[in-house]
Amino acid sequence: MEGNAGKYVMDCSKKNFPYKSFYNDELNEIYSFYRQGFSYIIPADDGDNFICDRMTDRDLGQMYLVYNSALICRSSSQILFFRIEKNEITERREWKLYETINSRGFIYYIKGNIRIQITADDKIYFYLIDKKTLMPTLENVMYNYMNCSQMMFGSKVKYGITYKTNQKSFVIYRRKYEHNFKVPVASENYEGAKGLEIKSEGKFLVAKIDKVKIYDTDNYLECGELEIKLLPTETREPNEIISLQCCQTDEYLAIISGKNLIMNEQKPNQLFVYRRQPDGGYGNFIHRVVVKDIEHFK
Repeated sequence: MEGNAGKYVMDCSKKNFPYKSFYNDELNEIYSFYRQGFSYIIPADDGDNFICDRMTDRDLGQMYLVYNSALICRSSSQILFFRIEKNEITERREWKLYETINSRGFIYYIKGNIRIQITADDKIYFYLIDKKTLMPTLENVMYNYMNCSQMMFGSKVKYGITYKTNQKSFVIYRRKYEHNFKVPVASENYEGAKGLEIKSEGKFLVAKIDKVKIYDTDNYLECGELEIKLLPTETREPNEIISLQCCQTDEYLAIISGKNLIMNEQKPNQLFVYRRQPDGGYGNFIHRVVVKDIEHFK
């Protein structure tokens, strides 16, 4: 044990007991929860500087910590969602209820997964948890024809295990069909187009002739477009966008227009610089350089 040990006497009945604890490896904190709704936020390197609070007056049961930020727990006929928020009056960090699901089912979650499962008597519900808002979104529902009280899937969703309370055995299922079904995002001909992924923005760019289209990497929907003014074409090879690149911080986007010649040779003639907007995207035009007028590129 490192650091000093803290002590606190809770004002509760003898039926209250510690139910589960979690370690947050991002903030180096320990979260401890009690049956009757009491919670502790304890710095791992300073046991004296803890925060004790009663987050709810309901009895808490089965619980999981998702993304080190959202506490999902079962309470009688509801599934409760808590997250840490700052109390404006006491200026303390406290667990606050932000969402409920009316269900009497059992919860299952494995670290590294993006969804939780709620197994009820008649149906099994699959919820996706958004990493930014921590809000649950119903993804799928299936009938509980196995008559199980718990269903478990790994992160690759290839094998499933079901079992029922007080049952001596469990059943293992394997996925019967596996396919790579793809839906086209755009039906245009993008032969020779240039692409660029921007991980910090969660977007990717596709450049073709005089346009740069911006797509979202999560749903592949088009969320923006940049139009480049090309120079008049005076030779056989047409002017088009031949390259695009972001800086190391993804703050600036450079687009080069020119000509694609034979033997993979390129002849640039313009450089466009865009800056990222506060709300995302690269609609903020900064500068244009006519490269073909520079002595080195003639």
